[in-house]
Amino acid sequence: MKIKHLEWIGETYWEHLRFAWSVGFVMMVHGLFPWVWEFRATEMMAKREMARNERIRKNRAGYE
Repeated sequence: MKIKHLEWIGETYWEHLRFAWSVGFVMMVHGLFPWVWEFRATEMMAKREMARNERIRKNRAGYE
């Protein structure tokens, strides 16, 4: 089964699941203890987005 969202972001099901669960765990801990990992989930998602954009840029330029 192919999911368009996974194709759009360029990840496999398992890559996406692992990342989503790791962000979810960080958010649960932060929800219970607001002073812990105040910006960690945001940083994780921003880092992932920058890596994805770099991969797209390299593909368009013919690298890799």
